[in-house]
Amino acid sequence: MKASNDTPHVSGFIFLCNGRTKPECFRYRVFGLLSMRLDVVKRIASGSKIFLYDFGFKMLYGVYEYEATSHGELNVEPMEFNGKVPSQVRFKIFRDCLLVPESIFKRAINENYDGSKFR
Repeated sequence: MKASNDTPHVSGFIFLCNGRTKPECFRYRVFGLLSMRLDVVKRIASGSKIFLYDFGFKMLYGVYEYEATSHGELNVEPMEFNGKVPSQVRFKIFRDCLLVPESIFKRAINENYDGSKFR
């Protein structure tokens, strides 16, 4: 898929959370990144599959558990994360799935995986 400005949409994306930020993600139904990553978040289109990685528990919520319900934008929910994570996308629960431990999924995304960080 291509955006109107010929920037390719992202068909899948992993967001990060921890025990403090995960409840806020679900309260607002928004995943987010820092403002310097807005260019990446804007490539997420409605319908893209998005995942949530809890780096505290080293578990991935997915496979295809969440689906974007909006394009990535700036400040979808300005109050989320006290305004510190403004590059955001709304989501809905697409399918309930079992958690996947890091030891399993890191092999599947090896080219985008560097320790506990994703490119």
